[in-house]
Amino acid sequence: MSRNMDVVYQSALLSAATYVSLQHQDFLVGEAITDAAWNRRAPGVATFSGRGFTRRQFAELQHAYRVLCHQPDTSAGFSATVFEHIGSGELHLAFGGSTAFGEEWQDVALAQEFADRLAALLRDGVVDDFLRAAELLDAAGNANPAYIGRLRLAGHSLGGHLALWAAVEHPELVMRVDTFNGAGMSCSTPVMLLLETLWRDTILPALSASSLDPARLHNYYADPGP
Repeated sequence: MSRNMDVVYQSALLSAATYVSLQHQDFLVGEAITDAAWNRRAPGVATFSGRGFTRRQFAELQHAYRVLCHQPDTSAGFSATVFEHIGSGELHLAFGGSTAFGEEWQDVALAQEFADRLAALLRDGVVDDFLRAAELLDAAGNANPAYIGRLRLAGHSLGGHLALWAAVEHPELVMRVDTFNGAGMSCSTPVMLLLETLWRDTILPALSASSLDPARLHNYYADPGP
């Protein structure tokens, strides 16, 4: 596997991992991911197995990364996790879109409404609240000097939009951004309408006004295998 493909692969894995219920009391010991996170069954708990990881992928991630900060899926509309590579010290910030909204993914009108609500939350600083909790920003919203230029951001679908928002708001932190099945897809479903509305009305204007280097942005599309 080439170096670039390995970077993309790791970003994709971490984008999926942020959906796991890492806030569960048995899933972390300090910053280390425990074996219980593989398939511990409990109501409302997402595991690595349940999120589609193979046993090998779980073992690789478990031994390669520590969890510095995790925000579970909340009414804010997203989950987010800061991972640190144990060997290299590389920092990864992965975003996941909310899994709590059922009807919004089925109804065009509700999808539009949710896009508007989420846009308002972004403008009100909901992502910055997490970045402060993770100590990537100080209380005044300035980048922590220790993390400038070190952050690899990633996210799938709505999570990719959130990663882009964080990047355009704080370009000084960014090393690279990888998004998966993000902007540019057709509006053939309520989900796609939500994503494209958020992209067109909120993310793209912010990106156009940002000093973020476009060469740091990478968007990938994928279809499920057989």
